[in-house]
Order: sequence, then structure tokens, then C-alpha cells
Amino acid sequence: MKFLEEKGAAHLIQPLFISVDPLRDSVKGTRDYLKDFHPSIIGLTGTPEQVERVCKAYRVYFSKANVADGENKDDDYLLDHSIILYFMDPQGELAEYFGQSVETDRISQKILNRLKPEESLLSKIFGYKG
Repeated sequence: MKFLEEKGAAHLIQPLFISVDPLRDSVKGTRDYLKDFHPSIIGLTGTPEQVERVCKAYRVYFSKANVADGENKDDDYLLDHSIILYFMDPQGELAEYFGQSVETDRISQKILNRLKPEESLLSKIFGYKG
């Protein structure tokens, strides 16, 4: 977001975070967690069924594994999940996605290229205007 702010493009997007663990991630807990990242990020959670539907729609993997040794505490588990950043176009269609191995600078530049084509490398090299 900092890069997009510097380029005057941050106002063109609305970042969302969707929890895949609604049993532990309350609305307040999600809001508090996101304060460590950026103030413009909106956190979403829902019922387990709602979260499962959105995960299925976006092909997000998650798996719950109990970690308690001989105990049966419902909140003592690990949640393994895919880490993907989706960039959606104004119509809500997938425009781009980034896995966890993609560097922040590359993500920021690709998003900027879609938001402000005049800032793209093609534009700078060839005068391309999108």
C-alpha cells in the first residue's frame, strides 16, 4: 500500500482480508490483527459455512489439525492454508493473483500497471497508453 500511496494510486483500490478461521477470528480480533498492516484493509469473517463457500469459490486450501497431546480442546489446533493475494477488477472479476513467493515490489508494480497504465514499463519505454 505504501508504494501505491507514493504513486497516488492507493485510493483506487480497497484491500480486503478474509479470515479462514471464523471459529477463532472474531470481527474485533480480525480488526485488531489488521491494525498491524494498513489502516485501509477491511477484515471479513463469517460463519464456517460462509467461509467454506468463499474458500471454495476462490480455490483457497485450508486444513485444521489438532495439536493437543491427548486433550480435546476445540480451540487447540493449527490451521494450514494457502496464502494468496487476489487482485479483482472493478466488475469483481479476477484480474491477477499472487502467491506467497511473489515479491512485494513485483505485486505493487503489477497492480499499479493495471490501475494507472501510464505508469507501466511499456508506457515508459514505448509511450504505450493502455
